[in-house]
Amino acid sequence: MNLRYDGKNGAQYLRLQEGTQSIANGISKLLPADSIRLNTAVTSIAQSSVNSYTITTSGDETFNCRKVILSIPSPAYKNISFDPPLPSPKATYTQSVRYGTFVKLICLFKIPFWKRQGACGLAQSFRGPINHCRDTSVPDQGNFALTCFLCAEPGRKWLSLNGDDRIEVVLKQLGSLFGVGFEVVKDEFVDSITSGWTEDPWAGWGCPFATRPPGLQLGVENASEKGGGLYFVGTEFATDWRGYMEGALRSGKEGAKQVLADLMLESQLK
Repeated sequence: MNLRYDGKNGAQYLRLQEGTQSIANGISKLLPADSIRLNTAVTSIAQSSVNSYTITTSGDETFNCRKVILSIPSPAYKNISFDPPLPSPKATYTQSVRYGTFVKLICLFKIPFWKRQGACGLAQSFRGPINHCRDTSVPDQGNFALTCFLCAEPGRKWLSLNGDDRIEVVLKQLGSLFGVGFEVVKDEFVDSITSGWTEDPWAGWGCPFATRPPGLQLGVENASEKGGGLYFVGTEFATDWRGYMEGALRSGKEGAKQVLADLMLESQLK
């Protein structure tokens, strides 16, 4: 319940009008100029000596470094060639974990029709295609939206529909959930935004985090253990708020601490 809770310390307590990408944009401004390279996909990571790695990109650029921190989702490791191969626990984990179907659909409306019914915009269904939705409007900006999530088998069936049919079944369900009927919702509907996670190779073809199949005993603790100068971080390895932005930040902070501690130790041994 805490994952859905809007009160203090709940997962839905704080939201950003600018979107959560503003966190990454804000952090980037704290870094030296040109320290972030966008549209530069890494294709291989090769260890050339004990404390030296060569990173090669899809544009055949190379970068040399002492340590490498990987923050991509585990299924996306398939996009990169490692020499030497990843440590056995990590390799087993990245080849085994999979995403379930999880689609975010933001529906935009002229007015918040649900409020006329005295509803807060939060709804849940066990029939689908929408599993749950919530009001993510920004009234001061004239932005009225319901963010919907379509999961598991109902989500897979929804993805098999064409674009117009997808929207129609969602609007029909929203009309039913809030007791206003399809025509009312259709008249107030403006547009929609659908997450592209299932087609995004660098998201690992899914969201929010991959999970182990039945029978795989290897845990995230083993999969996140460093391998030489390679360090693994990401929301899936967080001990708190796993799958959330908060989990990603906490995991990244712990990974950075580990790298700095190892660099300090190496400098003392010289």
